[in-house]
Amino acid sequence: MMCSIYETPFKKASRNRPRLRTKMKLKIRRRDDHLIVFIEGSIHLHNAEKLYQYIEELPLPESKILIINMKGCTQVDSAGIGALMRILQLMKSKEARFHIARVPRGPRKILEEAGLSDYLPLLSDEEYHLSFEESEGSL
Repeated sequence: MMCSIYETPFKKASRNRPRLRTKMKLKIRRRDDHLIVFIEGSIHLHNAEKLYQYIEELPLPESKILIINMKGCTQVDSAGIGALMRILQLMKSKEARFHIARVPRGPRKILEEAGLSDYLPLLSDEEYHLSFEESEGSL
């Protein structure tokens, strides 16, 4: 399953300032006993709420394990952090296990500076590899 979320700012393009188009792609993979959401692009003010709503509507597998793979995530702003925190609370309310994996250097630095790297369930690359990557295939 794949979903693309597009947002275009209202500013008009000019010769010196092209019209920006922000894009976030979500790819969903159901593997054995867990669900993996792959994020490509940035999580920001214009799409953070849509990310939360999309994950809120996903049917969890019986084991209730959700992993967000952020390997393709290029940027996270405060709204994106808020969406991740809301997803964490949502998974707790559903009594589900939730992990965030493969966070690139830039987004990881933002989470660390915000003091959330200890609060959010971040998996190290080694933990992710040992637990989930074998079932992930070539993704």
